[in-house]
Amino acid sequence: MNDWLRLKMINPEIRTFQGTAGTWLLSALESSVLESLILRGEKAGLSPLDIVTRIASEMEEGTLIFAPSPDFPDPRILAFKSIICSREIYWTSPEEGRFILADRFADLLPELPCRDRKLSDRRAVHFLLGSNIRGDWTLVDKIRRVGHGEMLLFTPGEKKPERMRIQRFSWDSHIDDENKSLETLGKALDKVTGIIAPLDNKALMFSGGTDSTLIWACLQPEIPALTGFIDSDPIEMEMACLMAQRHNIEHRAMPVRENEFLDEFRKSIKDTGLPFIISNFQMIFYRQAFKAGFSHLVSGELADSIWGMTHTTRIFEKDPTGPYAVSMERSPLDPGGYGIMAHLLLPDDLSLLADIYGEETILELRNDNLSYTLECLDPAIPLDRDLRKGHADLGSLAFILNGSWRSNYRQAGYAHGVGLSFPFETLSMVSAALSIALPGRILSKNGQIKPLIRKMLKKKLPGTTLPEKSGSGLPRTRFCQEGPFKGFFRERPVPGFWPDERADLLRDPTWESSSLALKCASLSIWLEEVLKNDPQP
Repeated sequence: MNDWLRLKMINPEIRTFQGTAGTWLLSALESSVLESLILRGEKAGLSPLDIVTRIASEMEEGTLIFAPSPDFPDPRILAFKSIICSREIYWTSPEEGRFILADRFADLLPELPCRDRKLSDRRAVHFLLGSNIRGDWTLVDKIRRVGHGEMLLFTPGEKKPERMRIQRFSWDSHIDDENKSLETLGKALDKVTGIIAPLDNKALMFSGGTDSTLIWACLQPEIPALTGFIDSDPIEMEMACLMAQRHNIEHRAMPVRENEFLDEFRKSIKDTGLPFIISNFQMIFYRQAFKAGFSHLVSGELADSIWGMTHTTRIFEKDPTGPYAVSMERSPLDPGGYGIMAHLLLPDDLSLLADIYGEETILELRNDNLSYTLECLDPAIPLDRDLRKGHADLGSLAFILNGSWRSNYRQAGYAHGVGLSFPFETLSMVSAALSIALPGRILSKNGQIKPLIRKMLKKKLPGTTLPEKSGSGLPRTRFCQEGPFKGFFRERPVPGFWPDERADLLRDPTWESSSLALKCASLSIWLEEVLKNDPQP
């Protein structure tokens, strides 16, 4: 682009167009609408900064980059990410006064000298909390991310970009009537799926559960469904096939052999360019889908986080007891409170990590995630007025703002030239959810989790039998003790960030340590095959 800033963008769905002031690069769900708004703003004489500030509230999810023409009076290059978004703009400065921006993390690694391509012990432990690093950081200190609702302005000759927060998430949970709640959910769902429906050559990641079946019901009959499964655990595939037969869904099963799981896992890490949690099978399944011949995948990911899951519904138990009771009595604004824990309990390794690295270290890392989440939220919202509701709202939003799962799927998809949509991770859907009062949004009076999503599915598919599924959890302890990861850390060195005196937890994993052993395996493979070797552009 010029001698002080370079772009490395491989997202197959980027929309690049020329305006009167310069070049725009737009990656968003509703890109054609946003392009019209941008061009209209230029015609009205607005500056690029004013245009982005105005259209931010119109973005369901997306990123924007603006590069001025040589004769434009303001030489600054702008980079923006909407408040609800798992698309990324990574940036680094390999030398003073020079910047490189990319939409894929791994594409920045070759730009850094070896001394700067390193994983600090602190970032490694942060990853072990639940693979959810603070939303504007990465595992490599020298590579940063544009934050949610944040604009960065890169100026020639400056050492660092100027940061401006131009969007925060605000909400008012005022809807308490069930019919009104369903109407609100329905309007948002119809709007978002209406944007996705015209996309060509798309497929749905389909588990046969409530969330993916609901998305299919909104997009039918124009979208085929894909289900991944491990040959040693076909239960989810069988349920997906049953639902597909019941509703005449075009369906394809994608098997992965357990004896090939480790190899698929390794390839998935190389595709993603980052390590990831494998408490579930999903990334492995996405890799199969990326090779299935479709140019776009749609997924029901994130529905649990905002519409109801055990981690948030347990807050509303009449008399909470057990390991989380004390944290629920603390303020949501306290890093020791439950709200900021909720997105780290997949599964809950916090107590073991605190025992290994110290409670103070773990609390500091939780505070990193909390401080970032609060930066992205409207400060006028009194999260601590009602502790239970505050914990539930904070927990749901922290999943979005610090969660790396959907971002990782996108990173891997780009490597295969495939784009992704997550209807539940859009401004309309998250705003709709947070406008509905708690606990009704996530828990019915008779104790049913995710009641509104279930009722909406019945409305979209009258007479349907709601699927009951146990999820796609990895049999982690068996995989570590006798499956694909047996002896993993007996054949490889224990990572340097892990204390030598606790090496037995990785070499001979038990149920208590098997989740951490898998996370460490993910980091180890990433260190070996991505971070220490220059990835091919």
